[in-house]
Amino acid sequence: MITNDSDPLETELAASLRLPATLPDLSPVLRAARRRVAARSVLALALGRIWLALARLLAPAAARLHRIAVYILK
Repeated sequence: MITNDSDPLETELAASLRLPATLPDLSPVLRAARRRVAARSVLALALGRIWLALARLLAPAAARLHRIAVYILK
């Protein structure tokens, strides 16, 4: 392979094509992303449990109201 080190354009191109010595540390970004995903999961779980508790609490009243409405509209 013939190289021409006197050409500045080729030297700059070769330097830009080399991989950087160290990659940037992404651990803080990944840690923050994991924290957001965990918070979202906990929030979804809590809201789901609240929704189910409300449904179980209000189901008898809704059934009774439905029975009354069906009886009246007969």
